[in-house]
Amino acid sequence: MASMIKQAGVVYHLRVRVLLVRFSSLGDVALVSSPIELLRSAGHEPWLLTFRPFGELFLSDDRVRVIEVEREEPFPKILARVRGKCEAAFDLHGKLLSGAVVALSGARIRGRYKKRSLARRAAVWFKRAPRFVPVHELYCRPLKSRLGITGPCPRPVLFPPAQGPSVPEDLIVLAPGTRHPTRSWPWFPELAEMLGSMGMNLAWVGLEGEGPSDVPGLDMRGKTTIQELLYVISRARVLVSGDTGPMHLARSLGVPVVAIFGPTVPEFGFGPLPGEGVILEENLRCRPCSLHGEKPCPRGLECLAGIGPNEVAESLLKLLGKA
Repeated sequence: MASMIKQAGVVYHLRVRVLLVRFSSLGDVALVSSPIELLRSAGHEPWLLTFRPFGELFLSDDRVRVIEVEREEPFPKILARVRGKCEAAFDLHGKLLSGAVVALSGARIRGRYKKRSLARRAAVWFKRAPRFVPVHELYCRPLKSRLGITGPCPRPVLFPPAQGPSVPEDLIVLAPGTRHPTRSWPWFPELAEMLGSMGMNLAWVGLEGEGPSDVPGLDMRGKTTIQELLYVISRARVLVSGDTGPMHLARSLGVPVVAIFGPTVPEFGFGPLPGEGVILEENLRCRPCSLHGEKPCPRGLECLAGIGPNEVAESLLKLLGKA
């Protein structure tokens, strides 16, 4: 059933094409799978505008039409790809570029998601975690309000390809990289040694150069496309990572995660939901220290160094027992 659209005091029952604009990054674009499902379940046709190669996340997903553009592409060319083609448009990025695309898209119904920037900044200033509101729910709110959609926000779900790189059974995936080095957990080599001694099969994912230089197991860093990365993670029994993109891929693929948080906190909206895994963090007065964990730490990153490999291995084994 199509949802109700409220405009100028009049309620319309329509099925419309809806443009969602989220240019980057990997994990954030993966979470757009939630509003995509929300729109589809309400009878609408979702379109997604994003940077290449993040559209690969949806190559196996027939719920959405994806339009990829290059980061360096001129604005008029980007706008021409979508202008006049959708009845509704929503800015799910909150940047100048995404806002301009939505404003000039020609869509008669427009909206944007609210980042809760003030609540997050207050958490950094006063060192008190804000109320947890998942980011995918923030994405859905303007759609529900402007399009009259009711019901809960769906959990993010991605669809991996049917085939991919050859990987062993009973796989544990380790994702040591993060956007900012200050969010990188330092004990991945020790954890890998422990897991290897237990006979576990390991695969390392991420960008080339992330994490330790020499690793035991299957080193796939910098060697996979996004589709191949989806496939590898989908074959895992557990994924271990920091506050980073592969964590959201695993969650969206139904793979349990051990999520290690340091400078940032799950309450910023990017933590796993109940039933999706385990969150490990240190209760320190200096946390959270920045919005994205980008600032240098004068205390030697105690928040991450204090979470030892034994603790992570124990959490991983508990997840394996549940699985």
